[in-house]
Amino acid sequence: MSRLLADPTLAQCPDFTSVEFQSSHTPLLSPAMDDAQVATMLRTTWLATNMTLTEQWQRQVASDAQDAAEQQRLLAEAEAQTLEAQKAQDALFAEEERKKNCVHHIPIPL
Repeated sequence: MSRLLADPTLAQCPDFTSVEFQSSHTPLLSPAMDDAQVATMLRTTWLATNMTLTEQWQRQVASDAQDAAEQQRLLAEAEAQTLEAQKAQDALFAEEERKKNCVHHIPIPL
């Protein structure tokens, strides 16, 4: 399913009775369907399509929020691991320094 780029709830249903949509009416006209009925059918089709797109949009927004939360969790986890590794490295460095400089900390007898 392709990703929606705009919120379909913001879309306005077109006026299918206007002259702009006359070319859409022509193939649908028949002795059983006049212009008003065709306009109603087009409006109903548009509303059904918009409802489907709205549901897709809501799922997409929820999925995006879930993905963002997961990304944030992974980022926090990586940051915690980095901090833990830095603490371990600092402790190791401090221990090595203490071993190298232990001679400096031996009391000198007087």
